[in-house]
Amino acid sequence: MSKYLMIQDNKIINIFVWNGQGFLPFPPTINVQEVTDPQTQTIGNYIFDGIGYSPSDILQLEIDTNLTSPSIENDETVNPTPDPDNLATANNQFKIPTLESGNYSNIVIDWGDGVIDTSINEWNDPRLVHTYETAGAYTIKIFLGVFDGFSFGFGGDKDKVININQLGAVNLGLSGDSFQACTHLINVSGILNTTNTSNFNNMFSNCLNLKTFDSIGNWDISTMLNANEMFKNVDLSVDTYDALLTGWGNQTPQNDIIFDGGLSKYSTIEAELKRNNLINNFGWTITDGGKVT
Repeated sequence: MSKYLMIQDNKIINIFVWNGQGFLPFPPTINVQEVTDPQTQTIGNYIFDGIGYSPSDILQLEIDTNLTSPSIENDETVNPTPDPDNLATANNQFKIPTLESGNYSNIVIDWGDGVIDTSINEWNDPRLVHTYETAGAYTIKIFLGVFDGFSFGFGGDKDKVININQLGAVNLGLSGDSFQACTHLINVSGILNTTNTSNFNNMFSNCLNLKTFDSIGNWDISTMLNANEMFKNVDLSVDTYDALLTGWGNQTPQNDIIFDGGLSKYSTIEAELKRNNLINNFGWTITDGGKVT
């Protein structure tokens, strides 16, 4: 049976199993008392302060607080003039990049060091900035209630992100440039929730080390209205770019999209056919590295 953690005041206070009708304390005993409080009945693998969260809700990031932007002389694409309102935090801190225009409720953050913050409902909640006792590598799990608006905006702690282990149910919002210039980002896993996302501009531009997505061909791009410089200066692996073109070319996207695939190259006949489909039948303008020779 699946186990569910009940967490309150940042501590695991009990473990339950779901029997199809209610939660039972774990491990079960002969005279076990069923949990009947409706607030604890939400089915999810985690329960924080009476609210259940499914594993598919979780945005999971691997970070290293010691990382900074690479030193590239006179390169404004990676080292822009710092925005005084969006500076990187100290080398033992990390800030979740929410937006003033976003919508947030019932957010829970497991910072990977034993600290869990619950009931975050505002874009500027001070607990969105976390200070670690020791600088270094951590895995952050963000349990998403409503999380609409996520963007490093070419600043903040963009250089501290190494992997996106799971996109979860995060909605990036309408600002674009969500992961722009995350210079140490290597891999993105999961299917992006694009329900309210139409602006893909600069979403991963200047992510100089980004190579792989495990499911990007399965992203629903029906809401995409623009993707200019989406992967500018990015060289995706051939397998990833083949999957992107094949998956997106099988959909019915919006017309006349300008899409920048960066330096990425495709190799398969299927990817080439779907790329041509996007160009010839939907009026897309595609910039990329062309076909592997």
